[in-house]
Amino acid sequence: MTGRTHALDLVPGLRELARAQLGVVRRDQLRELGVGHQHVRRQVQAERWRAIGPHAVVLQTGALSRRQRLSLGAVHAGPGSELDLWSALEHAGLRGWERSAVHVAVPRGRRVARLDGVVVRQVSARPPAAVDGPWPPAAPQARAAVEAACLERTDTSAAGLLVAVAQQRVATPEAMRLELDRLWRPRRAPLLRAALYEAGAGSESVAEIDVLLLVRRAGLPEPRRQVLALTPDGVEKLDLVVDLPDGRTLVIEVDGPHHDDSSRRAGDAARDAALIALGYLVLHIPVIEIRTDPAGVVRRLRRIAQAARAG
Repeated sequence: MTGRTHALDLVPGLRELARAQLGVVRRDQLRELGVGHQHVRRQVQAERWRAIGPHAVVLQTGALSRRQRLSLGAVHAGPGSELDLWSALEHAGLRGWERSAVHVAVPRGRRVARLDGVVVRQVSARPPAAVDGPWPPAAPQARAAVEAACLERTDTSAAGLLVAVAQQRVATPEAMRLELDRLWRPRRAPLLRAALYEAGAGSESVAEIDVLLLVRRAGLPEPRRQVLALTPDGVEKLDLVVDLPDGRTLVIEVDGPHHDDSSRRAGDAARDAALIALGYLVLHIPVIEIRTDPAGVVRRLRRIAQAARAG
């Protein structure tokens, strides 16, 4: 093999390997195809290929795409490795929870050289990752979600991750509950079980779950979630609905930062007017208040509960 630009076509099987692994291969894979160290060095010196770390060779120059970076993590870690935790979820399609580093799991006892941007975790023996799925191999989504949630820094982000995984249909709450049951003494297990229960019951955000818990603390009846209401303006989807003891219906709306937009406020006001005209009580609770003053939210809800019982 020479340093000519059509090197991929000179070695049988090399172009197919490059296509399968997004242009990122291991040196031992190249050797099996007859491409030795000197051949690799010539291509690197000719600035056609790039060597990254002790094992990986990128059969191109220029910046790597995100998918190629995920491939690099698996290639660097070697056979039997798989994308792990947040990287496995990103590979499966989860959005909004990406980590800049590529997380990879390897069999316990394997030593992997350090490489910037790649985080390696040793794990006990597992069933091999599926080889017929999209490259690179990755941990099953439910397992990756639960294990990543256990490693999140805060309870809120841990619950939020599981809710996002369920909401984006990366894994079902049922599958994640099974994975949680398989773990030995998982961190924050009660919280994760509660988050999975609420995700399966229909809550669409961690804030809704938090409000649900505050409603229970205030002594109000168990809310109904994600209720559809027919108004003169059409069908409206309501976050939480509480049937009060006096026969009235309380609608609780959980407002994120996007509700501060002037056009959104106008839409909220029109929606509230339509609901009030139908006899609903409407209470808006900002997410920031849930985070900073949950006791104040409980006091407001208790006043509503006391008034409903008195009526």
